[in-house]
Order: sequence, then C-alpha cells, then structure tokens
Amino acid sequence: MAYGKEVTELKIVCAWCGKDRGSKDGEGLTGTTHSICPDCKKKHFPKNRKMAKGQDAQQG
Repeated sequence: MAYGKEVTELKIVCAWCGKDRGSKDGEGLTGTTHSICPDCKKKHFPKNRKMAKGQDAQQG
C-alpha cells in the first residue's frame, strides 16, 4: 500500500432492488451511493425507454 494515498471507493447499489452494481473511485469519499440497474429501469420506467429510442410515447 502506498503511503500518502488514501484508498477511496464508492460502492454503487440499485436504489430499487438493492443489487450491487459495482464500485468507482470515490475521489476522496468512501461509502455507498445509489443508482438504478437496467432491469429496474425497464420495469419501473418503460415510457422513458421508448422516449430514449426517439419514439413517440403515445404510439403503441
């Protein structure tokens, strides 16, 4: 372990289901942050998926 360099890491978990999504450099912070996993995004926000593809949300 290098002296003078503090190990910092943020653990990322899905705020909806709690699934571990990995980790990233905490830039001086340690702890947990929240995001949304692809499965929960599809399940809970289906309109956003259609709009992101450039489709009109009113079309079936």
